[in-house]
Amino acid sequence: MRTTSSTRIDPLREFARIAVLALAAGGGLALLGYWPTLRQAGSAGCSAMMLGLSVAVLGAWLGSAVPFYFVRRPLEQFSAGLLAGLGVRFGFTLGLALAVRSLEIVPAEPLLLWVGIGQVVILGVDVFGLVRLSHRVAGGGA
Repeated sequence: MRTTSSTRIDPLREFARIAVLALAAGGGLALLGYWPTLRQAGSAGCSAMMLGLSVAVLGAWLGSAVPFYFVRRPLEQFSAGLLAGLGVRFGFTLGLALAVRSLEIVPAEPLLLWVGIGQVVILGVDVFGLVRLSHRVAGGGA
């Protein structure tokens, strides 16, 4: 069983880096989506967009936190932690999105649309960050 070479990795710092990138991606999506959402769904749709992107970012943060529990463990456990993080991410995001939807405080369609868009885009950002981290944990630098 190969162990990780993670003694030089600060899990909190790495998580903060990935969390900031997820937040930046969510903010970028909000900027890009504001005018089209306003045109299609009005100001209530924009509120739904912001809430949907917030749900996506929270899910991403929780899911991204899971692998950091495994950073100083054997490489096989770290890999399992990456997959567990995906499960936590999607389970939490789905549950939170459905809970927010059930409150009926914003229109459902833009809320769920932006949760989905946010998840897809932020997942891409997170995968990039976690792949870089995986290389470092495995001793490949980056």
